[in-house]
Amino acid sequence: MKLKSIAKNQTELTFTKGSYKITVLFSYQTAVAIHIKNKAEKILVTDTKYSSATTRHINQFLTRYNGEKETIKQENINNIIKSYLN
Repeated sequence: MKLKSIAKNQTELTFTKGSYKITVLFSYQTAVAIHIKNKAEKILVTDTKYSSATTRHINQFLTRYNGEKETIKQENINNIIKSYLN
């Protein structure tokens, strides 16, 4: 598991589970996007509207990672993280 400060109020947590590499973007203290890489890549983004700074953080994350983007509920972002960490 690797924790990396990207910029002010932006942190990424990267870890591996089986053949999956998962990178979670935290804006301030909230997980707002997940990049999942296996054979294909997917980016899951919260549907919750936060500040303009968090929107900017998400857009920067989208430029750093490739993959099909899918918008999902914040609750699902939290549940996905919990399932991968267990």
